[in-house]
Amino acid sequence: MTSASWESLKKQGDEPVKRWIDKQLDGTSVTVVLIGTETSTREFVRYEIRKSYEKKNGLLGVYIHKLKDNEGKTDKQGQPFWRNR
Repeated sequence: MTSASWESLKKQGDEPVKRWIDKQLDGTSVTVVLIGTETSTREFVRYEIRKSYEKKNGLLGVYIHKLKDNEGKTDKQGQPFWRNR
């Protein structure tokens, strides 16, 4: 999904976003969470983690703080996603 289409979906409200996330989780058995500085505070990331946990998906967290962005900068290490369930 492009950032423009994500923004368009978010403008429709929380329920359409949650339905989209639920549909993306259909047929999955593992959810990979990219852990950045703000990951644990993002509402829809937390929703996806919760729904994945409820459907008994495996959860794999990958820290991304050492990866450089398009300006060559890195960020601080984020909190593990399981700390804020």
